[in-house]
Amino acid sequence: MKPIIKIRNHSYGQRQQMRFLENYITEKILPLQDTSFSSHKMCGIKGLGGIAISDINKICPLIHGGGQQDGLRGGTENFPAIKVWGEYLKEKIISYKEDQKKINILDSYCINAFKREFKNRVIFNSFLKGKRLPGIINLSIKGIPNNELIAFLSERKIFIGNSSVCNNIHFEESKVLHAMGFSGEKQKNILRISFDENNRIIDFDKLIKNIKLFEHNLKTDKSLKMDKSEDLNDVLPDCESYRKIALKYWFSQIGKNKDRK
Repeated sequence: MKPIIKIRNHSYGQRQQMRFLENYITEKILPLQDTSFSSHKMCGIKGLGGIAISDINKICPLIHGGGQQDGLRGGTENFPAIKVWGEYLKEKIISYKEDQKKINILDSYCINAFKREFKNRVIFNSFLKGKRLPGIINLSIKGIPNNELIAFLSERKIFIGNSSVCNNIHFEESKVLHAMGFSGEKQKNILRISFDENNRIIDFDKLIKNIKLFEHNLKTDKSLKMDKSEDLNDVLPDCESYRKIALKYWFSQIGKNKDRK
């Protein structure tokens, strides 16, 4: 087996995307040979992404014809979405380090809040110290089934995940978690909480409050369906809100360009 450094490496950056972009744009350093990005992982529009390639001559085009994107992928480009995301990234790269400080504060608050409220019933499946990326917390709460809880929270516009991937209505055992020692039964309690600098401390308070409400309803055989009288203010924001902000920004830029002319 070849040493991994001699093999062409590709990484789907996901939560590390902003760090990769910052290094690439400010210092022209690409941490990996090829790194791909998804817009929706950075609060952008779905269906948009990018790839940073260390040597473009070693990449075979996925689609031939058209000649768009240096001949690597032919086809019509979604220019408005690209423009909005590009302007958004310019701002985020500048504020990246400050945003990380906010995320670190929220990360610590979330961990301590779950420890405080659920005591020894909460098990953290992700590292809490050392080399870990703040903003993603994987945990289990004994006695709370994740699929039912996620459906309960979704009705209240609070969105978290189960297992190690995005939420799916049909539970399937994760091979990755199984290899880490989590049996199918243990996986049914796993929750994955993701957040960024746009979240607030009150969001975690709301999350825990609703988890405890779910548990109470579960124990007392009350309906898990949402009561229409429930207050849905200050729930966790979702990326749809950010997309609206992006579109608002796009239209404001159009207005500025008209004024310049």
